Amino acid sequence: MVLMRLIASTVLLLVLGAAPAAASWSAPRAYDPAPAGCDGKARFIPIECVGEPAPRVAVNPSGAAVAAWVDLRGRVRAATADRAGRFTAAVTLTKSGLRPTAALAPDGTATVVWRDASGTLRFARRTAGRSFGAATRLAPRGSKAGDDFAKAAGAPDGSVAVLYESPFRSPQGQYVERLRAVELSAGGRPGAVTELGRGGLGRDSSSAAADGTLVGCCLAPPASTPDAPPASGARLVVFRPGVGWSFVSATAVAADAIETVFGTGSALALGTTKVEQGGDAGVLGVPGLARTGEDGALGPALHAPVTRKDRGLAPGVTIDGSGRSVLLYQEKARSQAFSRDAPVYATVAAAGARTLGARQRLDAGADYEPTVRPLGSGAIGVWQAERERWEVAIEVNGRFRRVAAPRGLGPSRLGEDFSYAYDLETNGTHAVLAWSAGDGSVRVSELGG
Repeated sequence: MVLMRLIASTVLLLVLGAAPAAASWSAPRAYDPAPAGCDGKARFIPIECVGEPAPRVAVNPSGAAVAAWVDLRGRVRAATADRAGRFTAAVTLTKSGLRPTAALAPDGTATVVWRDASGTLRFARRTAGRSFGAATRLAPRGSKAGDDFAKAAGAPDGSVAVLYESPFRSPQGQYVERLRAVELSAGGRPGAVTELGRGGLGRDSSSAAADGTLVGCCLAPPASTPDAPPASGARLVVFRPGVGWSFVSATAVAADAIETVFGTGSALALGTTKVEQGGDAGVLGVPGLARTGEDGALGPALHAPVTRKDRGLAPGVTIDGSGRSVLLYQEKARSQAFSRDAPVYATVAAAGARTLGARQRLDAGADYEPTVRPLGSGAIGVWQAERERWEVAIEVNGRFRRVAAPRGLGPSRLGEDFSYAYDLETNGTHAVLAWSAGDGSVRVSELGG
């Protein structure tokens, strides 16, 4: 046991380049525990126990962080850490809201955006060492259907880009999905609304990177014209600080389902599934990773090694701190209807590679929802393990090694099918993890030094 802890500490030091005392998770801070009887053991779940906490986090290069969520009373709540891992008491930003998203500037200015009860997006900001200001409208509501599913990315200059859905009803009464965006200046002033086009965001198909890159999937294929290619395909929307919004064709992966995205200032990566069957709590098939080349065009999906082509799922992707492509995914050991529990695997490839490397099994248990992000010169992967536990692995030079996870009560499986149960974000050598725990509380912990 002592030897294993020593190995884990050494791996953290290699990827973080931190002092031994700093290369560990902070003691998790717990917020807003649920009332008695909300432990999921009752035959029927009381209505007061049902919520959508959707915790979301952001972290800056110095380790300052912000977490935002919705408590069981429907309030949008936030907690900040001006020093790595030192989270404050929670504050209420509004008495009623949904699905917050957070961004953090290098100077510690925090921005939280959410949907209010009328369907209007609002935001509140806090400079380091101060309190959050009053809620302010981000943009006029796009239609009676309201705006939703915002994703924010903080740029190095302190500005914030926000991507969101703004559906509407056509004159024929059809429900039409549409993507819009707004930029907040470093001083917190909203700009004009940018109309991006028709399309929507999936559960995990938007991401924000430490350099301010914001990626969303997907816009619908453009309308057919005589000179259009036969299969125009969907398009990604990409925001890069100093460049603005651009569009990247996803035609190269038209045969796969796009499930996750990640982007930096120089490259994009997509987690895909070559679908073999659907309806089994999502799609199953062969997980893959697609990446843009030096010309900025998206290449074909590189498919992961699997034992059975109809049992792979949950592709999570990132570009690690050394530029390698990283794919975490799951493959069921046996067929089991309406379950996404399965062992977790990883594969890593150099930029420009034409095939993925050999797969590495990270955990053989009944795991759930792996996520991966860059960390230092490598990457960090986390997933929900059995018995409400976290498991964590660090990638260095293309290989993952299991390391210590945050202590105490881990993520809850209650409501996992409709709730965004946790969030992981990184910046340099810092990683922040927030989750909805088994006692109904939202918990936050930070790794790094």
